[in-house]
Amino acid sequence: MILENKRSILQKYGGSQKLSQIVNFLLFTHLYIIECLKFCV
Repeated sequence: MILENKRSILQKYGGSQKLSQIVNFLLFTHLYIIECLKFCV
């Protein structure tokens, strides 16, 4: 079920370049949120 969804998403975004951009963006935002939380606490 999950694998099929991932496969369709990969086809929809058309290649690994766009996917890698999305992954990098998610990682960057994730790290940014962690840093913000550190400063807030």
